[in-house]
Amino acid sequence: MIASGNHERDWPNTGSFYDKMDSGGECGVLAETMFYVHAENRAKFWYSTSYGMFHFCIADTEHDWREGTEQYKFIEHCLASVDRQKQPWLIFAAHRVLGYSSDYYYGLEGAFEEPMGRESLQKLWQKYKVDLAFYGHVHNYERSCPIYQNQCVKSERSHYSGPVDGTIHVVVGGGGSHLSTFSGVTPRWSLYRDYDYGFVKLTAFNHSSLLFEYKKSSDGKCRINRTTELAAAQEKLNELERKKEETLKFYSPQSLLQRLQDAMNKTEEESENLHKQLLDRDVDLGTFVKKNKKLRTTYHRRALIHLSAKTSSIG
Repeated sequence: MIASGNHERDWPNTGSFYDKMDSGGECGVLAETMFYVHAENRAKFWYSTSYGMFHFCIADTEHDWREGTEQYKFIEHCLASVDRQKQPWLIFAAHRVLGYSSDYYYGLEGAFEEPMGRESLQKLWQKYKVDLAFYGHVHNYERSCPIYQNQCVKSERSHYSGPVDGTIHVVVGGGGSHLSTFSGVTPRWSLYRDYDYGFVKLTAFNHSSLLFEYKKSSDGKCRINRTTELAAAQEKLNELERKKEETLKFYSPQSLLQRLQDAMNKTEEESENLHKQLLDRDVDLGTFVKKNKKLRTTYHRRALIHLSAKTSSIG
């Protein structure tokens, strides 16, 4: 499910919100024809859709979204009408960054968003408890804290529990075009920035537990950024499983035999050093006999255990 952007729609004097030539003359026709979306009028590329426990409100940033417009009324209706018993996770998505971004070009304009971006919308996100907002357009990755009116409403950086009371804004624009640099200023609300290609995966476990993963294309590894109770419990379970495997490996027959062999080798080395000390007259004969007897007894005991364990293992 796609959202319309500047390269799909913008062209002067065609009704697009931005008077740019980014669509190359397509004026939205190609995208509206190729891609089916749940829009009443695909020339107005805003729509809602549900998937599993998620409900998505997709905005069209190439048409006016400000308060009083047709699209603003759609966005509010979409957010207000979702059944949170069926779709507990509410997602807002748009192409241009209507939320928060510390991209270099926004910084040149003295802003952290598209001009007029969130002024009309943030009260809707807060009123209807939007969980996450996703944007493209800026070709990098950045995640904010749960935020309202430029203020983080949670101090945690990655694991949240209980009511969040704010929306997490995510720029996930590393889909394949050239990458965009960040500004030299890192705002407090910007918790994670990455100059790399990648994508985000969401997993809803139930009405109160969500796993958020950012996957980098350069190394294929996941950065788990946001979890709630069940997801955190799953992480703990995975950690216990890893420890279990390590423990089983440590106490395996092969591991025990190796440690017995290492102990025997160490005793042999101590015995050789003791003989050298006797030859160098660094130890008297009485002390040598006493220590050597103890070393040989230890060695023979370990050797018998090693032989018994090895025989049992072969059997």
